[in-house]
Amino acid sequence: MGRARRIDSTGRWFHVFNRGAGRNDIFESDHDRVEFERLLGIGHDRFGVEVHAYCLMGNHYHLLVRCPDGGLSEAMHQLGSVYTRHHNKRLGTDGPLFRSRFSAIEVDSDAYLTWVVRYIHRNPMAIAPSTPLGRYRWSSHRVYLGSRRCPPWMRTAEVLGMFGFDAPAFHEFVAAESAGERDIASAGNIPQVAQLAIAESDLPESQKHRLDRTICALVLDRLTGAERTELEVALRFASPATAQTSIWRARRCLEDRPALSELVDATIRLRAA
Repeated sequence: MGRARRIDSTGRWFHVFNRGAGRNDIFESDHDRVEFERLLGIGHDRFGVEVHAYCLMGNHYHLLVRCPDGGLSEAMHQLGSVYTRHHNKRLGTDGPLFRSRFSAIEVDSDAYLTWVVRYIHRNPMAIAPSTPLGRYRWSSHRVYLGSRRCPPWMRTAEVLGMFGFDAPAFHEFVAAESAGERDIASAGNIPQVAQLAIAESDLPESQKHRLDRTICALVLDRLTGAERTELEVALRFASPATAQTSIWRARRCLEDRPALSELVDATIRLRAA
């Protein structure tokens, strides 16, 4: 079966991420992270891909990118292949470093854009919850706060502009337990959150695309009132009866595959993050 074609049109924004094969580390040292950042610069110079937020963790990375001239697939292919060669040569190993091709979810609204930046910058809390976000070296959060010089391949003006170029207000938004009015709770963004939960799972690539609608239906099953109605509209159900049929099928799928509940829970957690 052929791979799904990437969405890679001019001017679009994407949340891009990948992790190590078998959840193994892809960054063994700061030297590796410096090399990865250098390659982000090459992707910018050669393909015009702008980085608007990033975070490099032990076994995975997150990027928020904009592609004024397209070229996302080409830039990420170069990044992954060259970095893998660097990593294998330095450690004397061979073979694939990443678990699969990179994942890319289109960011198609301002609300989702700010949520993605917040999600990316909060990643270090998973390994060091007591460490202030502004102290994590390998995240763009320090660039936004002005405590690190902005690399030539990175942009902050578009996101900071949404906060009136007020860096303390931006930091408060990222550090707060709840994102407040800018939360991802907007019904139209639930499908993207479901995609993120699915993409970050360890399911085979061929199964992930089929689960998106199922996850959304199971999330819908937990909602009531106006929130449920809004999501039905966002998912383009023809009627409440059609939505209920989709929920019934999703429940049947959940009975056959109880592990799906973990993806539903992940979607709910991400939605409330």
